[in-house]
Amino acid sequence: MSDDLKRTGVIAGYTAIIDPAAFGITLDVFIEVSLDLQQAKAFEEAIQEQEEVVECYAVTGGRDYLLHVMVTDIDASDHFLRNQLIHLPGVEHLKTHLALNPIKKSQGHTAAKVKSVDQRPCGSNTQCRRIRKLNTIAAREAGASAIAG
Repeated sequence: MSDDLKRTGVIAGYTAIIDPAAFGITLDVFIEVSLDLQQAKAFEEAIQEQEEVVECYAVTGGRDYLLHVMVTDIDASDHFLRNQLIHLPGVEHLKTHLALNPIKKSQGHTAAKVKSVDQRPCGSNTQCRRIRKLNTIAAREAGASAIAG
């Protein structure tokens, strides 16, 4: 069954979930970035090389990008901001938020989360029927994994 899920793209890959604190990485920082958008492509390429940046999203609203950065402590955050991020192409303004306590943290998407698509009205939509079929396979696969685990 998992071969079907891989082949159809429902399972995009497998990953191990590690505890960043085991490596001394204890601070989550969220940074809003305003950019000279003429340099967006150069910024997006440069941000790929920043290992502290675990996620980067282009966003709407008052800023252009939202970064999720993970570092060891406040000093490492300051160093990253002053010596790396501010010097990336096009960066004009930064607004930093330090995370105090994670209330809900994603561990990826499970079959149960994806299954909610089954509740959407579809009618005769072919794509929706395909999703329902894949959800059925995913739910069976998740059940088999739970039994085996």
